[in-house]
Amino acid sequence: MTAMSESAASGLTFEYEWLPVLTEEGKPYLFPGKVTSHLARNYAGPAVYRWAVWDSSSRLVAVYLGEAEEFPRRLRSYLRPGRRQKTSIRVKQFLEKQLVSGSRAELSLLRFRPFRINGCDFRMPDLRWPAVRKMIENLLLFLDRNKGAQVLNRALSDKPTPEELRSIMKYLKTLSSDERSKLLKHAESS
Repeated sequence: MTAMSESAASGLTFEYEWLPVLTEEGKPYLFPGKVTSHLARNYAGPAVYRWAVWDSSSRLVAVYLGEAEEFPRRLRSYLRPGRRQKTSIRVKQFLEKQLVSGSRAELSLLRFRPFRINGCDFRMPDLRWPAVRKMIENLLLFLDRNKGAQVLNRALSDKPTPEELRSIMKYLKTLSSDERSKLLKHAESS
């Protein structure tokens, strides 16, 4: 195993590393490479993954962490997202924009050592459970939030999207002025 990152808090130690997704040639997969039979075969199954965007001077500028039940299928969704796959569309657009500016986007998969929380053991095969994948994804987002790179995950964004703002405005318009006043007072006191 190569050098691993470690986080220890309240007795929890989480040791992990990001392993590059490799092409048939043994080179790191770069966006927007094809999902070849080699990738589909060697990386089948559940995963926690990371897109890492490096600028032309090899400085990490952005990351996106995700989880997937079937990793090759998830990778394909970034290459050809359906119109309802908003996250895939947003991440793909960001990655394409970065490529134009001379950056590269590499894809890695998480590998972690077994760990325990309150007597419950977690191992790599437990990634088959969606709740475990999401827990680990969110733990890593939290641990990596201050490492200097832009985090593309919406979970760490304070700002609503334009679509969310439109939805909020639409809802507010259905309320009476008294209901809006009560809602605003409650929001200010929270």
